[in-house]
Amino acid sequence: MTLSELQMNTAAGTARIILRPLITVYLLLFLFRIIQNQFVMSDREDAFGGIPYRLTEPFLKPTRKLFPMGAEGVDPTPVFWVLGCSLLNEVLTSSTGILAKIENGG
Repeated sequence: MTLSELQMNTAAGTARIILRPLITVYLLLFLFRIIQNQFVMSDREDAFGGIPYRLTEPFLKPTRKLFPMGAEGVDPTPVFWVLGCSLLNEVLTSSTGILAKIENGG
């Protein structure tokens, strides 16, 4: 194994260690936003609901331009982001994902 291959393997492993929890946290935040949008009419500025709102709104706002709210006032964008985070988690960071293949040299 050459030095450049070893560096690539180490970089891929480090990326997996960082990305997997980050993507999982955002997945949970988007799930929270789905629950918040559908069932809870909480103030976006309160301590409990404000943090997920501030962390996810930069992703949701541009997506709403592509997928506007439905006739019932339901915001579909957090659902798309949950699906996207799940897919990204599997494709990049799972044991059979792209980063694992790079890390294992295959």
